Amino acid sequence: AVHGGGGEGRMSNLLPSRWSRRPTHPNSERLRAIRTALRMTQGEMADALGVHISTIRNWEYGTLSSPPSREMMDVAEALMREPSEQVKRLLKLNGRELVGEWCRTLSLTHDDYAGLALHLGVARTTPFRWMSESSQPPVSVLCTIDDRVAEVRAKIDAAPPACRELHKLRVTYGRPLGRFASVFGLEGAQVAAMERGESEPAAEDLARIRQHLH
Repeated sequence: AVHGGGGEGRMSNLLPSRWSRRPTHPNSERLRAIRTALRMTQGEMADALGVHISTIRNWEYGTLSSPPSREMMDVAEALMREPSEQVKRLLKLNGRELVGEWCRTLSLTHDDYAGLALHLGVARTTPFRWMSESSQPPVSVLCTIDDRVAEVRAKIDAAPPACRELHKLRVTYGRPLGRFASVFGLEGAQVAAMERGESEPAAEDLARIRQHLH
């Protein structure tokens, strides 16, 4: 199936006039409400119902004479009633709250979006997009990010002793990861990789940081 992602809103400006929303059947309205509440793309809802994305579009824009069947609505309502615990948690939070939670999980300051980006391997500006209501990812992408955060946390906890000590020293410093790195002559990406146990800090660097903080 084709996934609409964050581009559906922009695409709507390019669609021909036949895609302008018309009065729709109550089932179609309810289906759209469920999809919106679950932050699903049209493609994701199509996958869940086993139909083509164009069918979802036609239902939502009122261009299909036959509305979603009762069986289809039962499946959609089940999605609303029985989301996973992870999905329930993610849907309760807005974008800023989610990003703040992910920062806390990685022992970053609550607004260290650049540090979060370094740990997740995304562009520095990406967390800002996650916080924007107009460009917040669909729930499937939020779950993927959430899983990645948990994976990074597990790596930090399982890292060699020297890496865990560096992590604790950075937390003790109480400043954003990038600021911590620059003060001690390191790169932000370098510190993030060390915290995850992908490389180890030099003994002299740890000694220098210890001396500065104590």
